[in-house]
Amino acid sequence: MKKLLIAGVICASALLNGVVCSAAIYGEVVNIPFDFKVDNRTMPAGEYRLQGGHFSMVTYLINAQTGRQVQLLRQPEDSPNGKSHLYFTQTGDQYVLKSIR
Repeated sequence: MKKLLIAGVICASALLNGVVCSAAIYGEVVNIPFDFKVDNRTMPAGEYRLQGGHFSMVTYLINAQTGRQVQLLRQPEDSPNGKSHLYFTQTGDQYVLKSIR
């Protein structure tokens, strides 16, 4: 009986930890209307998902159509409305993603 109780406590603990971890992940959908470069890769215009942990500086930029993803470091600054901001530089007709805040 004691072993069954311990196994139940371990299972309940694992389930609760999974709930806490999943609550710490954020996701936003952004539409980027132009092709752009990031990490020496050219990414097509389209819908992207930003995904990462609230307490992590690592963010994934994931193309919604192709599933291609890029891992980026997020700037630690908080935006006033809680939404992410993507900053690009433009040279001629080429855009380069510089940062996410």
